[in-house]
Amino acid sequence: MKEVTKYNYTELLDKSDEEIINSVGMAEMPLIVWILEKKYNGEVNLIDIGGDCMIRFGETNVANMSYLATYLHFFYADSETVRMMGNISFPAVFDKRFRFFILLNNEKVYCPLGEDNFDRYVDNSRYEIRNVFDYSFSLKDYISKETDTAVRVSFGFETDGISSICNKINSMRFSPLADVIPGQFYAKDGFVFRIENNSIIGKKTSKEEIREYENEFRKNCKEILSAANNTRNDRSEKKEYFFDYESICSLRDYFYKFTGSDHKPVWVFMDRPDRADDNALVLFEYVQKFEEIDSYYVISDKSDDFKRISSVGKTVPLYSKQHFELALTADCIISSQCNGAVENPFWEYAEYFRDLYHRPKMIFLQHGVIKDDMSLTLNRFNTGFTGFVTSTEDEYCSILNYPYGYTEEEVWLTGLPRYDKLYNDDSKIILIMPSWRKGLMEQTW
Repeated sequence: MKEVTKYNYTELLDKSDEEIINSVGMAEMPLIVWILEKKYNGEVNLIDIGGDCMIRFGETNVANMSYLATYLHFFYADSETVRMMGNISFPAVFDKRFRFFILLNNEKVYCPLGEDNFDRYVDNSRYEIRNVFDYSFSLKDYISKETDTAVRVSFGFETDGISSICNKINSMRFSPLADVIPGQFYAKDGFVFRIENNSIIGKKTSKEEIREYENEFRKNCKEILSAANNTRNDRSEKKEYFFDYESICSLRDYFYKFTGSDHKPVWVFMDRPDRADDNALVLFEYVQKFEEIDSYYVISDKSDDFKRISSVGKTVPLYSKQHFELALTADCIISSQCNGAVENPFWEYAEYFRDLYHRPKMIFLQHGVIKDDMSLTLNRFNTGFTGFVTSTEDEYCSILNYPYGYTEEEVWLTGLPRYDKLYNDDSKIILIMPSWRKGLMEQTW
């Protein structure tokens, strides 16, 4: 991993505080603090300004601690429990002086932080610490069935005993919660959750109230799409599809109708968008013998493999209406790939379906055996797998021991489906087939 080296901080040390801040930019606040800490020989002041903590060097007020964001990666809810997983980052200068807490209504709960090995450095000196959190709480402890009470979840930072409430929740791509579009919400098991004023609000909700939330959200979607009509032609030329207000409503209607009915488990299989020759295809062929599973294989209908796969089982064109319906309603999406259309076929339209399309379980079959530490790419926050298939004991242990962020519950030692296609041959031949290698790519991390 290449660390931050684009700033020659030794030259910046001779500049004014304002010049340092402007040169680096507030998006890199931990780096600014690190440079100023060196300029002032470690003399940093933390000022309690009443509900927030000001970072000051000399006569320069750099930033409030509330400026730091909380990154929400996963949000799980059922009728009893909420589980939140995410990460925070803060200046390494405050390593031993910093605590992360969660406010549940007015109750402050200090939340343990775990290392994710993605701290940032200049040369060999750490300037930004990135830690992860995983916190669960019982809904019944905060929401009453008899009254219209709600739970408010806020995130905060405590440095030298001075508390600051985080003023920004950044919803990452696997979170069903966001506030990108006004009125966004996430409904699950009789509860509805929204992000309002940098807090997560949860309350018990009737079906009638959910319809009201849905109508409000659609109204806002319509206004946004109407304002964007002048770019429709340009955008539609870049994709095989374009979502307008009617198609968005149609898909959301389909989701509510389908999930409210009885149906078999739906499994969707994919390899590459234009090729069917990997582990997902082998497993798709195998499950055809199980009538209790409603299985589909998704691939471009322009692919030479489309007709061949159609003779195996139900085959769905990539980016078709049925593909989008399956992306919202499948119980499992099973693939040898872990990104692109497998995870998000909606691309830039994903916000219109964020609350729905993260519900399927993502099963990563792989297309080989991992021999190196791939945690920078395949860590949980980048992939969001429910199941991570491995083939050997060493590989299985490496996924658990390296900082992938997965547990024994998600890592499965099963072998690759493609192994079922191997046959015995008495020839003594060893075949070596190198796959893609990140080290050969011109890529900056």
